[in-house]
Amino acid sequence: MDRGFKKYIRTDLAYECVDTQRHPSGVDYSEETVGDTKILRMKIKNEAEAARIGKPQGEYLTFLCEKFSKLDEAEKVAVSSLLAAELIALSEKLTKKPVNSELCVLVAGLGNADMTPDALGPKTVSRITVTGHLWELERKLFETLECSRLYAIAPGVLGETGIESKDLIKGAYDAVKPDLIIAVDALASRDASRLCATVQFSDSGISPGSGVNNRRHEISRATLGAPVIAIGVPTVIDSATLAVDILLRARADIDNSEISEALRLVEPFFVSPRDIDTVTECAAEVISKAIEIAFGIKPARREYD
Repeated sequence: MDRGFKKYIRTDLAYECVDTQRHPSGVDYSEETVGDTKILRMKIKNEAEAARIGKPQGEYLTFLCEKFSKLDEAEKVAVSSLLAAELIALSEKLTKKPVNSELCVLVAGLGNADMTPDALGPKTVSRITVTGHLWELERKLFETLECSRLYAIAPGVLGETGIESKDLIKGAYDAVKPDLIIAVDALASRDASRLCATVQFSDSGISPGSGVNNRRHEISRATLGAPVIAIGVPTVIDSATLAVDILLRARADIDNSEISEALRLVEPFFVSPRDIDTVTECAAEVISKAIEIAFGIKPARREYD
């Protein structure tokens, strides 16, 4: 593919930005399969490689599974449990603390609740049973729950509040001083087959809106003061990216100047699956369960053991 077409490829998935077959020296990469889910582990080791790839330096875990709306209840529990185990491991690595009642976690659901492809974050936090207020007001009750201190916030979007999401989350951070921030957001993919069938974890933070070319202030350890685990699910694909992907699959001559001109002239827009309402709800259910299994009330954890 001509390098000129790379400008039409937009993705938030770090895995899609790396040619893993060439084993780049600045990237550690491995794969494993657990049940029906493939786990892709990638670490971008230096700034030079990060600049070349176009993604921040850090660790990325990508989970490839069946489309969320096609999972039955047992399969949803299996995926949630797998995500929870990885969340616990990543949390302990980043915070240097065990996941117990001493750990404080703030979950931020990013995005616009009124726009379905962007509603993953708000829908996820609406399903989480928070416990931080019990730690503050009913300490004896909290201690019986055998959970971490769990707080949640849905900061909305700049067009609704007039305030950057990062600043609202920073206010919540200053109020509760969490050991860990989990930011949940919708992403964009370059491959339509990965829409609503992929979860990405990252320890490098997140820039809300970057998937739809509306990058806002970064949410990361550097800007907030606590380690951040970004959890994302691709729900949209850029129209030009989709066109290039289809042409590549058809083995068409996309270096053709007429195709290049057509891509340049068409106003870009974003495409989501026709059942986006259902899959967003299912994705929010899977991710919220994972967060609760990892950090939530102990009886809820036992239910999914």
